[in-house]
Amino acid sequence: FRNDFGMALWFRAESFDSPGGDDPTLLSIRAETGGGIEVSLLPERSSSGVATVAELAVTVYDSNSSHMQNVVLKGCVLLPRVWYHVAVRHTRSRLKGVFSLATRQHVSVMIDGKVMLTEPLHFPKITEAVGSNKILPM
Repeated sequence: FRNDFGMALWFRAESFDSPGGDDPTLLSIRAETGGGIEVSLLPERSSSGVATVAELAVTVYDSNSSHMQNVVLKGCVLLPRVWYHVAVRHTRSRLKGVFSLATRQHVSVMIDGKVMLTEPLHFPKITEAVGSNKILPM
């Protein structure tokens, strides 16, 4: 996954309330050092405190750091008890040097075959666990 990361899945949530109060997570790939990527649901609660709808979020974490960056599909409301097909593609430009004036890293999110979001999002910096400074390709 040096220049691209992609995932696709079908999901259906009975409700967006999860035990322990954590946001429901569709995919989480994290190294022991904390770096990685997550695709999760951000429930929106009604005045009664019940999560009736949710938005999708893609979050990137850097290893050994509190640095994180995320993008949220604002305005794309997901409902409970409905099947959705979600595809996420995280890419960065393969061009180096003179041909690349800036690093082009972005994420695209499709829901039910429609592109809902394409925004800049940096690739996570992943390092090995204790005793190594080697950065792993991701």
